[in-house]
Amino acid sequence: MAEVSRQADVFGYWALSDIYDQVGYGASAFHGNYGMLSLHGLRKPIYHAFQLLSRLGTQRVPVTGSGLNPEVNAIATRAGERRSVLVYVTTANEARGRLVIRLPGVPTGARLTRVCDGENDIIAEWRSLGAPAYLTRDQQQHLHARNGLSSTSITEIDGVAQLTLDTPGIALIEW
Repeated sequence: MAEVSRQADVFGYWALSDIYDQVGYGASAFHGNYGMLSLHGLRKPIYHAFQLLSRLGTQRVPVTGSGLNPEVNAIATRAGERRSVLVYVTTANEARGRLVIRLPGVPTGARLTRVCDGENDIIAEWRSLGAPAYLTRDQQQHLHARNGLSSTSITEIDGVAQLTLDTPGIALIEW
């Protein structure tokens, strides 16, 4: 979407929910269909990725840097005084390593929202329950309680904001 964002006014996703008949109805909690919501209405990581995209500003700002991995992409925007940088890695390396990103000039109080393995990722939470094919009522309630989108403050060291991001993953920095 980043590559064609200047050519489109609106983006849509193929299927909002895993409940549709083109590929059959999956009976298990996370059965591999590509909806943004699971059978139980749980927001998958792709849902949160779209939430982060919707929080970007209206004016694109060039992204520069040296030594960038070609699998790492970023979009920087602003809207008035508000600034945003969205960093995303869509492929995983074999070691599922962590990416360190340095952003100079990010003020104290900037917010970081990540969607990656274990953070704002309901599928990782489901796996921590043993990846049950069929959720009990208690498991559904547990997962729904942990299905929000949470943010943290960015740690700044010597005027440079640093963050880590599992690969694949997506992160939004806002200030």
